[in-house]
Amino acid sequence: MYEFGCHCKQLTYCYSGQPECCYICHCTDCQRASGAAFTSNIIVDTADISLVSGSAAELCYSHNNDQLHVCCCQSCGTDLYLYFESRPATATILTGTFFQQHWFSPIAHIWTQSSVPWLKLDDGLPCFEKQPAWEDLTALWKSQKA
Repeated sequence: MYEFGCHCKQLTYCYSGQPECCYICHCTDCQRASGAAFTSNIIVDTADISLVSGSAAELCYSHNNDQLHVCCCQSCGTDLYLYFESRPATATILTGTFFQQHWFSPIAHIWTQSSVPWLKLDDGLPCFEKQPAWEDLTALWKSQKA
């Protein structure tokens, strides 16, 4: 079980499952939402996330013809995880919110066509210019975890 939480430490969750995938996203949506050059994300079953302490806010807005739900801290505003209304059983946890960072590593860079020009992607991970097929990402994840 791995705990993750917000910047002010008033909101804490526990994740108890096995990730479906972990990747680094360079899309402009993630850049704007995070205020950073990229995000690192773990895809999980929503049922494996449980509230430990605090009270979360859930923001909802339209995104690519779907409703995106973002769970964040009411006090400091840190985004912790998100899910789409069309796929509520699958969540994306922002990896920077985990208290322990040693147990996962990304398997690919996606949306590299929008990566910032000063970032060198020379870590040996596969790079996808756009969104790869989900089956390709999960197959890559499974092959590296075998």
